[in-house]
Amino acid sequence: MSARDVAGWAAGHAGCTAIVHGDARDAALPDRLGELADLGDCPVNPADVMDGLKRVETYFKKLVAKGIRPLSAGGDHLCSLPVLRAVGEKQPVGMIHFDAHTDLYDGYFGGFKYTHGTPFRRAMEEGLIDPNRYVLIGIRGSAYGREDWDFAADHGIRIIGIDEFHRRGVEDVMTEARSIVGDGETYVTYDIDFVDPTFAPGTGTPSRCAICNSRNCGCGAMNGELGRV
Repeated sequence: MSARDVAGWAAGHAGCTAIVHGDARDAALPDRLGELADLGDCPVNPADVMDGLKRVETYFKKLVAKGIRPLSAGGDHLCSLPVLRAVGEKQPVGMIHFDAHTDLYDGYFGGFKYTHGTPFRRAMEEGLIDPNRYVLIGIRGSAYGREDWDFAADHGIRIIGIDEFHRRGVEDVMTEARSIVGDGETYVTYDIDFVDPTFAPGTGTPSRCAICNSRNCGCGAMNGELGRV
């Protein structure tokens, strides 16, 4: 099932209206592509970060062991780390990462290693992501230095900043992104601050000069052409 199909199904089951932009004749009905299920909430521990991460990891490993491809939502970006520990346990995955920030810092807020600004640095250290199949899109906004950009450059991670994104356009950028991740297993992650806060103000790290709704839908549609997510 493609990311576009899953996104449409998820929107419908969240009580929203899923609108397919483009030729509706090309849209596949998700329930005809495979078995779908809402598995409820993943267990967490709001009082203990490390225990919470372990609980999420254990939950998703059980899903992966059953051949289930998870689609998860909620929490900050640290939640991606235990999911990656499940989907990338046997082999590193490629990753398309939509965000205003890289989340590749070594430490955050005084050196803490497990925060919303560090998950993909930890995932890289644990060998969960293939750096040659890793692309970040839309990066901009506040920063504490160039440590994260330097880390990306040293490991061959492709960063497409917001200025380049606007200059090239959705189709060209997504064509490159798909070529980077190729046909292998790919994890797609989307931070809400990828969208301009004019359209999505509900974030703790609003960053202006981002994309509007029309370009956001374009990224989703182009990304949905990935064969395996």
